[in-house]
Amino acid sequence: MRSIVFVFVLGLLSFITQAQSPAHYAGGRSEMLKFLAKNTRYPTASQEENAQGIVRASFTVGKDGIIQEAKANGENSGLSEEVLRVIQTMPKWQAAKDKNGQPIISTHELVFAFVIDSKNAAITRLPEAEKADLVVTTYRD
Repeated sequence: MRSIVFVFVLGLLSFITQAQSPAHYAGGRSEMLKFLAKNTRYPTASQEENAQGIVRASFTVGKDGIIQEAKANGENSGLSEEVLRVIQTMPKWQAAKDKNGQPIISTHELVFAFVIDSKNAAITRLPEAEKADLVVTTYRD
């Protein structure tokens, strides 16, 4: 099966923890989404299984800016494992700070959509993809 993988970046990063100064990826949201788009792959085994769907990820950014406690939940284990892998490879963030300027731990969420597309019908077949932070699409001949 020949496929070309394209990654589309949509949406925003969701912040669960409110802080005086929220944690952020070095270079900001757009750089984080570029990193995710460049490094997220549609797993071959999942493509062969015709697996697609939403994977919700959560993680904490520690006081030192390092990603901790990453979790990924989706219906297909291969897709969830890919999301977990890419989150765990993200570079160090700038930690959130409290009102006194002290670093604090913060929790964040990302939503990934994996869709298999033929003739550009991906979003209509998986409507939830419209609200995802990142859409990973594989195109088939």
